[in-house]
Amino acid sequence: GGTKLSAFEGDIRDSDFVRKACRGATNVFHTASMIDVLESVEYSEIYGVNVK
Repeated sequence: GGTKLSAFEGDIRDSDFVRKACRGATNVFHTASMIDVLESVEYSEIYGVNVK
């Protein structure tokens, strides 16, 4: 059998989206991240994307 790959675009902070995107998956790789080089983004938003 071949390897099946699916890609999803959405908000990593949306737990319903993440749950649906991961349904039936054996392995999950995510590349969600946020940086703020100009200190213009709220810390809580960066934390929500990168950690939570």
